[in-house]
Amino acid sequence: MWDPGESVVYSSSSTYTVGTTVLAGSVPGVGTLLSADPKIKYVNNLGTTTWTRGETVVYNSAGNGAYNSGEPIIASGNPLPGAPLQVAMHILYKTYSGGSWSQEQRVTALPTNDNSPSITGSVDGKIWVAWDGDRGGGYHQIILRTTRDGVNWAPEQNITTVLPYGDRHPAMMQDRNGTIWIVWSRLVSCGALCLQSNLYMTSSTNNGATWGQPTILVSTAGQSESNPFMVQLSDKNLYTFYTAAVGCAPSCTTVPIYYFASQIPAHSARLNTFTTNAPFSSTLPPPFNSGLTVRSGQVVRLTVNYTNIGDFSDNIRLFVKANSTLVATNSTGALVAPGPSRTIFVDWLTSGLNPGTYVLTANITITTGTESLANVVDNYGGPINLLIRPSGDVNGDCKVNIIDLVIVAGNFGKKAGDPGFNPLADVNGDGKVNVADFSIVGGSFGSKCPGTP
Repeated sequence: MWDPGESVVYSSSSTYTVGTTVLAGSVPGVGTLLSADPKIKYVNNLGTTTWTRGETVVYNSAGNGAYNSGEPIIASGNPLPGAPLQVAMHILYKTYSGGSWSQEQRVTALPTNDNSPSITGSVDGKIWVAWDGDRGGGYHQIILRTTRDGVNWAPEQNITTVLPYGDRHPAMMQDRNGTIWIVWSRLVSCGALCLQSNLYMTSSTNNGATWGQPTILVSTAGQSESNPFMVQLSDKNLYTFYTAAVGCAPSCTTVPIYYFASQIPAHSARLNTFTTNAPFSSTLPPPFNSGLTVRSGQVVRLTVNYTNIGDFSDNIRLFVKANSTLVATNSTGALVAPGPSRTIFVDWLTSGLNPGTYVLTANITITTGTESLANVVDNYGGPINLLIRPSGDVNGDCKVNIIDLVIVAGNFGKKAGDPGFNPLADVNGDGKVNVADFSIVGGSFGSKCPGTP
């Protein structure tokens, strides 16, 4: 709260900037954090919605919206007792972290009234706040802002335009198919000296890039609908609750709360796990001794566990990339019904890859329907770091030299099951050690992993 002697400035920012009007006290330093106190008000001599130079600014200690004798005068002369005062409402928020709440922060800072905030989060991590605000014309409209970190906010977006009597009390929600909905009450004329409110709605299917034209959700003659609330529940229904009143303002009789329930079907697949059968090696020289590794030319089994969490039987396809190159793909073939988790296997032949560390990522997509932007965020697996060694690196030291040739030569002519057979010498994995294995080692002789001495 404001204390006598503290500077008071007229600003729409949370920090002081050069040229900001100082109403009382010393000029703050540039960048000084500014706080708001709702008891700082002005005498609205001109009948406008914002303070004008020359109008008296007071500290309304009683908080009753009228000047009281003895209350501090911040700027200009003493107003008459009982003079009406004006205050602008703003949208503020706090964040909770580590067991405590942050200081108040502003979503709005214009010297006009903003009311009735509705907040929701989308599956991509974005926070959405919609409210009704006065942006000129004297009537409220529906306004929207978004943030990803609670600090940096996108500019205001006007969802509705200024209309006679205005729009109020928005409710906002993202449904399970990714569509973002806003429902609000709109005051309309219902005859001479008569107003009633109807529910209107709009939606966005592209994460707020564009919005549909406002359309009527509820309009009942002689009844006012207001104060909507939206929620997506686990029964797959999107609910809109609202209050209604019979008759037109100012003579209305309150009736019970009403609601709509709309089933929201969706195509949706979720990738649960992504693994490989590549062995973990701790015997390689640093920095390669703490990860998965295979030789170039070996076959790696890639395993993806997934679930169809949608409402339709769909074909699901798997794509695996090494860095940015597609290296493997597979499909479920038949349609997969919603329900239990299932597994897709892919055997990836690593021939032709240069030695080095590759980042493997997996992605599943539905090929018999369209997943919304909201439903593809859980379609990804990885990353898995996999070291590809030279094809002739028999002993696993990340280089091909005489030691590898000696190992193959010592097992030449042997086959799996023979006494003393060393499977490392079977470089091509055909169960026997012969000239083909010598050829692989010889063909990559001198190769080594990047960074290997």
